[in-house]
This record gives sequence, C-alpha cells and structure tokens, in this order.
Amino acid sequence: MTQRYSIRKELLADCPNCRQPSLILLKSISGKQSEDLLACKSCKLVIFSDDLKKKLFTV
Repeated sequence: MTQRYSIRKELLADCPNCRQPSLILLKSISGKQSEDLLACKSCKLVIFSDDLKKKLFTV
C-alpha cells in the first residue's frame, strides 16, 4: 500500500496538544481512499481530522 500526500497546507490553528499555532493539514491518498490528517510541527502530534471532530463535538 503506497501512501502519498497530495496537499500539504499550513493552518492558522492551534494544536490541541501543545497550543502552538503550527498545525498542518495533510490530505493522504492510499489507493482509492483519501483521508485528512492534522499534524503539528512543534510537538509532532498526528491525528485524523475525523477523530478530532469526534473529540470536539461529543457531549
């Protein structure tokens, strides 16, 4: 399975882990599936964007 990143975009958002404004949006393509990852340049946190949405919007 090959994985490549088609888009790497710097965001103006704070990392939920270290609170530094250094998040990067990575769109990964693996075969026919594509997933969005959020990565932090300072603390090296990597999380799927769907997982972060679940954590933010749960009651």
